[in-house]
Amino acid sequence: MPKRQGTNKRRATVEDILKEVFDPERSLPTFYATDLSRLPPTDVKYCDMSAILAELQSLCSEVRTMRHLNDEVISC
Repeated sequence: MPKRQGTNKRRATVEDILKEVFDPERSLPTFYATDLSRLPPTDVKYCDMSAILAELQSLCSEVRTMRHLNDEVISC
């Protein structure tokens, strides 16, 4: 990236970064953690609550199914 100078230095730098990020010809590196225990705890305001609620609904559904199956086995 070219070194920018002048009054629009920050704006030009941001535009350069956006051009690189949104360029379909360019592939950006992907970073991920292989050991999740090394990650710092995350505050709730940074979590995707919709994903957490969907997982909770799925777990509740599984518990209801297991309870229903348990009741059927006991009644037989």
